[in-house]
Amino acid sequence: DFVENESLSSGYASEIRAFIESDTAKKIKEDLEQAQKEFKLNEELSVSRKKRFPFWAAASIVVLLLSSLAFFFSQSNSPENLYAAYYSENDMPSVIQRDETNNMLDQGVVAYQNQDYSTAIDKFNATTDKSAALFIYKGMAYANTNQSSSALKELDKLINSDLLDAPKGYWYKALVYLNDGDSENARATLKKIVENPSYFKYNQAKELLGKL
Repeated sequence: DFVENESLSSGYASEIRAFIESDTAKKIKEDLEQAQKEFKLNEELSVSRKKRFPFWAAASIVVLLLSSLAFFFSQSNSPENLYAAYYSENDMPSVIQRDETNNMLDQGVVAYQNQDYSTAIDKFNATTDKSAALFIYKGMAYANTNQSSSALKELDKLINSDLLDAPKGYWYKALVYLNDGDSENARATLKKIVENPSYFKYNQAKELLGKL
């Protein structure tokens, strides 16, 4: 629980730092400074006017701040932005060449890492390998070439297999949905991970589900 809470806090802290450094935050600061100047100019007005001004000025500033925050976080939590935040090539399976049979798989992984996804797909199609690594790399290569349907089919093959790493397919399937802007199916897929604490990326899935 500590690790999970620490991960959640870290994620929210990053969002807050990003907001503080954003143009939206700078605009809010400018508006606050302008409101302060207007308040000082109104100090010479009647007592009743002076009493009314701080209330309406404060109310306007609060509304502006809340609407700006809502806009910022809605934008930062768009499916595409969440995909960019949660997809990491470092999470992809490591591939160790064992024999000539896997040569195409190895070459495909190298092409994938070089972002040459079309070549990667060709190499993956040429191998007889049926490992979890193949399904994941091939699925994500399709996703990176805007072939979501093919990507999902590859990941479903992994999920429906008897491979030890079959549950990893759910995480990458959720990422494909995010990359495609499909929040609804991404949520449904993430829920399957959250229902099974032993599944790959369980804590990240909980965090991501909360942001969706």
